[in-house]
Amino acid sequence: MFLCTSCKYQSPYKLGKCPHCWALGMMIPQIHSRDVGNGAVLWGRVLQPNESSSTPHVTAYPLSHPEWAKVFWWSLMAWGVYLLGGRPWVGKSTASLSLLDQLSSLRCGYFSWEEQPSAIHARFARMMGKPLTALVYYASRIDDILATIEQEQFACVVIDSIQMMRCDDSEGSSWSVWQIKESTQRLVDCAKRTGCIVWIIGHITKDGAIAWPKYLEHIVDVVCTIEGEDGDEKRIVRMSKNRFGTDQSLGLFVMTATWLEAMVPEALRRDPKIFAWPWLAFSIGIDNGRAMPVQIEVLLTKTTGRFPLRHYVWIDAKRCDMLCAIAEKYCKLPMSSHDVYVHIPGGIVYRDSGLDLAFIAALASAIHHKTIVPRVWIGEVWLRGYVTKPSSLPKRLLECSGASVIDAQSIKTVGDIYSVR
Repeated sequence: MFLCTSCKYQSPYKLGKCPHCWALGMMIPQIHSRDVGNGAVLWGRVLQPNESSSTPHVTAYPLSHPEWAKVFWWSLMAWGVYLLGGRPWVGKSTASLSLLDQLSSLRCGYFSWEEQPSAIHARFARMMGKPLTALVYYASRIDDILATIEQEQFACVVIDSIQMMRCDDSEGSSWSVWQIKESTQRLVDCAKRTGCIVWIIGHITKDGAIAWPKYLEHIVDVVCTIEGEDGDEKRIVRMSKNRFGTDQSLGLFVMTATWLEAMVPEALRRDPKIFAWPWLAFSIGIDNGRAMPVQIEVLLTKTTGRFPLRHYVWIDAKRCDMLCAIAEKYCKLPMSSHDVYVHIPGGIVYRDSGLDLAFIAALASAIHHKTIVPRVWIGEVWLRGYVTKPSSLPKRLLECSGASVIDAQSIKTVGDIYSVR
């Protein structure tokens, strides 16, 4: 059947002119109608499958920066919608400019309401020493942005930020739930129709979640956050959702005076004098699927108050309390009479059970004021004191770079750490 979209006239034949309303070119095929009562009829076109459904092909744009490549698994995908959240000062726009610099061979656009285009160009030129090839616009109306994307045929666009965008035909002002939902939905539709990469910058709430609403994270393809502490130059890009691959990825950066550069974790030192320090133990930690060398530092002092103090920096406090109890029970360490101070350099919070054995080894080293054995300690400790194999052990062993490892195959219980040679 063929249907006239002007007057709803139906014909079994394809006609150039509707015989009822005399409209030209309004007859469309493959229409299904359904009577819903009260004289109302719902009309819909029968959908056809995508021609490329059987042999999918997606254009990927490779990334040359080593850390960005680790975060996004070496490339950005066409038709992809990426969402980056973070605190106001953490460097979201700088990170976006860093990605645009790697796509300089493509036609890119940067739409911002929070910064003037001249300020963005000046910042990029100051940091990189070369002009920005992307076109920069001062805009907040989403309809203007979509028209510009289709007119200029951009391969990648940056929206800074989605909370500042607005649709004239939607209720509320910028930052309202309806405006953000409608703006994001239109950007997603534009990305799927044109094949353009849409990179959206989003604000976060006090709790660290992407601001307004959760729907925003559902409809995009990739969600990641950039983290950093006050006064610290380290930046961590953490993936939380990825439709193009695994979400177990992490990027380490340093926000220098010039640019966002890759941060290489400190490699395990093979110098016996370094390994033999008291109060110190080395291990391999896992954070969001990435294995990194970890240095656990422990300081013990005699308790002067009624209760021993426990202070832990960049490590799970509740798990450390449990490990202190295990060390006192099965290693005969007098933890009840000592204040415990634990620190892991690097600015990354570890909630990894694979550091259990290294933590107890550092406690024993601090109690006896000597190192037990210069090794890399990898193992999860149960409440009964047994040492087991942690998750992602192959990744940890690969990161050891040939250093000697003490794990569940070397010792069975935490009480055996004194017998290791």
